[in-house]
Amino acid sequence: MKTLLSKVLLCAAFCVGNITNGYCQNDSVKMPHYDQLSLKDLLSIKIVSASKKTEFLFDAPLSASVVTKEDIQRTGCTSIMEALRLVPGMIVREESNGNYDIHLRGMDNVPPNAPFDITSNTTTLVMIDSRPVYSYLRGGTFWETLPIDINDVEKIEVIRGPAAALYGPNAVNGVINIITRQADKQGLFMVANTQQGSYHTFINNASVGYRFNKKMSMIASGNYQDRDRTQTSYFEFNRNQPLENPEYFINFSGDTVRNVDARYPDPHMGFYKYAGNLFLNYEPTEKIKYSISTGLQHSTVQKVSTENEITPFSTATSATGYADFKANIKGLSAQFSYNRGTQATDLDPGRKYEFHIIGGNIEYNFTKANFSIKPGLSYTSAVYDDSKYADAVTKTGLLNGRGEITTQTASLRGEYRLMNNKLRLVAGLGANKFNYPQTTYFSSELAATYKLTKKNLFRIVFSHAPRSANIFDTYVTKTISYYQTGYRNFTRLTLEGNKNPKLLTAGMFEIGYRGLI
Repeated sequence: MKTLLSKVLLCAAFCVGNITNGYCQNDSVKMPHYDQLSLKDLLSIKIVSASKKTEFLFDAPLSASVVTKEDIQRTGCTSIMEALRLVPGMIVREESNGNYDIHLRGMDNVPPNAPFDITSNTTTLVMIDSRPVYSYLRGGTFWETLPIDINDVEKIEVIRGPAAALYGPNAVNGVINIITRQADKQGLFMVANTQQGSYHTFINNASVGYRFNKKMSMIASGNYQDRDRTQTSYFEFNRNQPLENPEYFINFSGDTVRNVDARYPDPHMGFYKYAGNLFLNYEPTEKIKYSISTGLQHSTVQKVSTENEITPFSTATSATGYADFKANIKGLSAQFSYNRGTQATDLDPGRKYEFHIIGGNIEYNFTKANFSIKPGLSYTSAVYDDSKYADAVTKTGLLNGRGEITTQTASLRGEYRLMNNKLRLVAGLGANKFNYPQTTYFSSELAATYKLTKKNLFRIVFSHAPRSANIFDTYVTKTISYYQTGYRNFTRLTLEGNKNPKLLTAGMFEIGYRGLI
């Protein structure tokens, strides 16, 4: 399967025709070269995520950055995660070849002293075309499960700071919105690239698009990655040393574990994924637009996981699919999405689960002169269930049952411009109602920008955001074999979920300046 996918995408890359700049359209198409733009032009790049409307990056009220597809092509980034290294304030650490732990503004120890993977990405909301790809199992993002790849990206918008008033809970420390490319020119086009590197690294992407007319377009894309680890050994906690091709492991309790081949079928593998996507856009008028996207992905990776009591690394698998619908009708905007699949945090029996997430939001923008107000409603239901795979007697699964996290949010956002548009005031408030805990958490945002001149802008921001509960902390009923209380001293523990947790919240006060020097 791996060889077949690699050959198909490799052939596609060489059959594109004119592969220069990755495009095969007529010669009149000119791509913007951002490396040749002045600072003024760079700050004139459009951004949507900062205010949920199109505006210049220079005028955005929040601390924001944009990575364009030209930036990605010019710097040679091989994945979306690697492209985030171009963003100021972003920490991108590689766990193994292709697998990353990503944090915004250094918030990589929340809650304090938590196991490494539990803190991973949990305070940043990642979205694809404004569709959250948040994992409610323990929070955060499983980057290997993104159905799109580097070839699908038009730009990546990053908002630093709490943004739950705009996007609901879990945008605690910021937002990463990955915006996919669209067919801009009428007719057929094709984009493809293939890369091969050390450690058996194969990266292949291809997409075919067609714009039927000014109103309708379609893009189909596929991606494939296969990367080996830079080493094949596994560090064992008990013996405190790396082991090369071990025949057995010794766990915390001193028991011998011999199912090494079942849990680690390929010691060389670091990252393996293939996926496909379909994007449809229909724009009957300038003020009415519909879009539908759908896709499937399959991935197997070896990455850090504290679910493993033997060694830091686990073999995680994921097979998921999604569907997303967006509509913009004059001042009304709505989005509905569905995501489901089967995942395993470790190939040890009982670590597998099924999930499905339903989400939707609707907003309406009232505008009059220099004033606008936008009320909105949203709903999310995330269900995780490992009943088919867990042992109800020994309770050695992840949850040993079914769990659901629901969120209902009502929001209101307003904007007012005065002093000949030099002063801009932005305010947002959100009320988030969860099933657990049964408490309403509020999110807020208050921002002001003052454009002293065309080249100088001052801004001040205060924002506050909560994170929702997660499935594991709320529903877990699990027996932990042994927990280390000292050197080679272990105590048997049982974990019980807390359905009335105090949720993590973050507040920020920020003063900023932008200038064209």
